Amino acid sequence: MKNTLTYFKNKKGQLIPEIQTSNDPKYARPLGKWGKMALKYLQETNPIRFMELQMNGTLQEKMHKINDQAADKFLLIFDQLVEKDPAPITEDVLVKTRHLNHLKLQAEEFVRNEIYESLASQIPNDPY
Repeated sequence: MKNTLTYFKNKKGQLIPEIQTSNDPKYARPLGKWGKMALKYLQETNPIRFMELQMNGTLQEKMHKINDQAADKFLLIFDQLVEKDPAPITEDVLVKTRHLNHLKLQAEEFVRNEIYESLASQIPNDPY
C-alpha cells in the first residue's frame, strides 16, 4: 500500500504537506489538559511508541480517550474529596478558596499519577 501525501500552498507559495494526525475526524479537535499531559509524558518516556501511534494515525484518538477518562475521574475524585472534607463554615472567602484549591490539587495529583502509571503499564503490552 503506497501512501501519497497531499500538499497545500502557504502565503509564500511554499508547498506544505497535509499530515493526518488521526484516522477519525472526531478526534481532530484540540486536546485538553490531561491529553496534553499524557502526550508530553509519552513523548518524553517512550518516543518510539509515540512515533508508532503518530504514524498509525491513532495518537490523537488515544490521547483524547485518556483526556476524557481523566477529566471524568478528576471530577469524581474532587466531588468525593469535597464530600469527605467540606469547606469550612466561615465568612472568610480566602479560607474557603484555599481549602477548595487544596482539594483540587490533591485530585489533580491523583489523576496525573494514574495517567502516568497507565501509560507506563500499557506501553510494553500494547503493540499498537
